[in-house]
Amino acid sequence: MHAQSKGNKRVNSSYGKWSIGAGVNVVDDSGTKGKGFFNIKENCNYSSPVTVNVEYYIDNLWSLSLAGSMNSYVSGKNIDSLGLVSKGYSADYLGADLSAKFAFGVLFTSLTFDTYIFFGFGYNKIGRYKIDPFKDDLPIVIDVLPNEINGIPVDKNDHSYG
Repeated sequence: MHAQSKGNKRVNSSYGKWSIGAGVNVVDDSGTKGKGFFNIKENCNYSSPVTVNVEYYIDNLWSLSLAGSMNSYVSGKNIDSLGLVSKGYSADYLGADLSAKFAFGVLFTSLTFDTYIFFGFGYNKIGRYKIDPFKDDLPIVIDVLPNEINGIPVDKNDHSYG
């Protein structure tokens, strides 16, 4: 988020060409593809959520940004829909992003919004952890199935049920 007083250009010689920021982050590595987005208790990691960034304004249209993030995966959280981080385990998360930003402020004059588009690349690293598979991923033991359910015979070779 950026703020500036009315009429100021993004680069003002009296303030300099650098911007430094800090914030918090949340890591959702659940692998649910947005389906469990609001299931924060199980999917989101926010143990030590620190983010810092520095941005250099080349001119009123272009800037370059470097950001770094730290966080931790903690026990009981979903990872890649494979299972939950085992009790007593945690894994550090580190991320770095380098991006370029093009601001449309000169093209679209607005006193309320500073519109921009950015592009870049990032790198992240996750430390070692151990997972416990979900309980519903356990195999079905065919021998305990009845011969029929509600009068319908059960084909013990058909694994499409359960």
